Amino acid sequence: MPHRLSRNRPGRDRAGPAGTGAAGARPGEGTREASLPATLGVALAGLALFFAVQHARTLWAPFVLDDFIFLDKTRHAPFLSLWGFRDLPLHFYRPWSRELHFWVLQRLFGTWPVPYHVANAVLWLGVLGLYAALVRRLAGPAAAAVAACGVAALSSWGVLLIWASGSQDLWMLLFALAALLAVAHGRHGWATVLYAGALLSKETAALLPAIALAQALILERRALGGALRRVLPMGLVTVVWALAHPLLGGRLGHPVPPPPAAWTRLPLPAAASHTLLSVLNLDAWPRPGLAWSSTLPWVLAGAAPLLLVVAWAAWRACPVRGAARAQESVLPPGRLALFAAVWMVLGWLPLFAPFVYWHAYYALLGTLGAWLLLAMWLRRRLALAAVLVVAVVALRVAQLVTPGTGFGTEWFQWRVAVFTEHTRQSLQRAHPTLPPHTRVYLSNVPGSVGLVPGAEESGILRAWYGDPTLQTRFYSRYRLRVPGAPPGRDFFFVHDSLAGWREVVAGPESLTRALAADTVWKLDHNDLAATMANARDWRGAAAEWEKLATVATWRWDYAYDVGLCREQLGDTAAAAEWYRRAAQRPGAAAFVLEAARRTRRFLRP
Repeated sequence: MPHRLSRNRPGRDRAGPAGTGAAGARPGEGTREASLPATLGVALAGLALFFAVQHARTLWAPFVLDDFIFLDKTRHAPFLSLWGFRDLPLHFYRPWSRELHFWVLQRLFGTWPVPYHVANAVLWLGVLGLYAALVRRLAGPAAAAVAACGVAALSSWGVLLIWASGSQDLWMLLFALAALLAVAHGRHGWATVLYAGALLSKETAALLPAIALAQALILERRALGGALRRVLPMGLVTVVWALAHPLLGGRLGHPVPPPPAAWTRLPLPAAASHTLLSVLNLDAWPRPGLAWSSTLPWVLAGAAPLLLVVAWAAWRACPVRGAARAQESVLPPGRLALFAAVWMVLGWLPLFAPFVYWHAYYALLGTLGAWLLLAMWLRRRLALAAVLVVAVVALRVAQLVTPGTGFGTEWFQWRVAVFTEHTRQSLQRAHPTLPPHTRVYLSNVPGSVGLVPGAEESGILRAWYGDPTLQTRFYSRYRLRVPGAPPGRDFFFVHDSLAGWREVVAGPESLTRALAADTVWKLDHNDLAATMANARDWRGAAAEWEKLATVATWRWDYAYDVGLCREQLGDTAAAAEWYRRAAQRPGAAAFVLEAARRTRRFLRP
C-alpha cells in the first residue's frame, strides 16, 4: 500500500520498516530521537536569540512609508468597514494583514510604533516555528534545524521587521505554512480556513492550492482524482476570492487604473538569477561601507545561536551504541526532493508576472521550498551546513551595511527609518503643537523616503500629533484653501542635505537674517513665492516677493514680480508703484520699463 503521509500517527512519523527501531536502525542501534516539542523548543530559543542579536533594534524603528496610510485608514474606521472594497491602497485587498491588523493594534496601543514591531517579531518567530515543524515532519529534525537556521539568516526578513506594514507578508506566510502543516496531518477543513486567511493577507498565497496538490500527488502518492478532491475546497475559495478581488473579477464592476510604471521591474533572466541567488543572500553583491573585518563581531554574534541549533541537531543525530547513519525521514528522498522543487518553483512564479516589481522578500514563499531542498542534502553534512549558515549570516550583515537604492533592502529601509525619525524630531522641535487644520508643505525631500506616500497627501502629522485635521504635502501640491474650508495655518519646510530641515516663514517676519545677506533665506523665499504664484495665491506670493524686494534693493525682478501679483489681484495702483520701483533699479529689462510706462497713469499722487 502506498505511504499516506497524512495518516501517520503522532510520534510515529519516523517509524522505519517492520522489525526495525527508530529511523530504520536495528534494535539496540537507535539514535537520540528528538521529539517535536524538543525540536521546536531548541529551534525557537536559538531563533529568538538570533533576533535579539541581529534584529532587536527594529523594535524601536519609527513608522515609515505605507504605515501612515494604514494608520490613517483605520484610526476611526468601524469594524465592518475593514472588510469592504473601498479606498484600498493600490487596490490590493488584504483586510486581515493590513486593515484588521492595524485596527486592533491602534485601538490597543495608539500610534506607538513599538507594539507593531513586537507583533511582527512574534509573527516572524511563528513563521519559522511552523516551518521547522513542517520540515521536521517531512525530512526529520536535523533538516528542520538546518532549514530554520538558514531561512532565519535571510536578508529579506529585515525589511519586514523594520517596516510595520511587513505584517502583510508575515501573516500570509504564517497562514500558508499552517495550511500546509494541516494538509500533512490530514486536517483539510482547517487547511481551507487557514488558506483563506493567507489569501486575505496577501495575493501571493493564491498558488498555495497548487503546492497542496503537489503534496498530495508526490508525498502521499494519491491518484490525480483523489488529490484534486482533497484541494477542491481550497480551489473554491480561490475562485470566490478572484471574483471579488478589485484587481481581478472586481474590475468588471469597478474598473481601476493601470499600475504605475515598474521602476524596479527586472528582465526575466535577471529576475530568475536574482531570485535563485536570494536563497543565499547573493541577489545583490555586497559592497559594505565598512571594512569586512569591522562586520566580523556582528557576524559571529548572529551566527553563534544558529550554530548552537545546528550543533544540537548534530548531537541528536549521532548514533547510539554504534548504529549506522540513520535515515531522516520515512519518505523516499527522491519524492521529497521533487516536492521541495515544485514548492520552490510555484512559490516563485508570481515574481515573473509582468505587473510585479521584484524584491527579494517577495520570493520568501518559494525560498522556503528551496531551503527544504538544501536541508535534505545538508542533513547528513551538518558540518557543511554550519559553514553555510555562517556564510549566509555574513552576507546578511554585509548587505545591511552596503549602500543602495533598492526599496526592498534592509539598508534602504533603515535609511528611510532614520530620515523619518529625523523629520519627526525636527518638526516637533520647531512646533511642539500645531493648531487644528494646519497644512505642512515639504520641499527638497530625498527620493523614495516615503514621507508622502502616493505623492498627494500624507498622514504623518496625524500620527505624530494625534490630530485628524492635519495635512502634509509637497510644495508642488500647494493650493489655496477652498471656500468654506475651515481656516488654518500653513507651514513650509525645506530639507538641506547638510543642515537638515529649516522652516521658511510665510508672511510677516523679522528680516534680520535677510539683512545679513543670508543667501539661503533668499532662495527659500523665492521658491516659496514661485510655488504660491503657480497655485494662483497672488496675495501670498506678493508678500514673499515684497520681503525679497525690500532686502535685495538692487534686484529689479523681485519688485517686478510683486507688481505682477498686485495686478492679478486687481490693485493697479500698487502694481504701478512696484513697476516704477523695478524700472528704477539697475539693469531693468525693456519689458519692465514698458510695464512701468503702461501703468504710470495709475500711480497715486
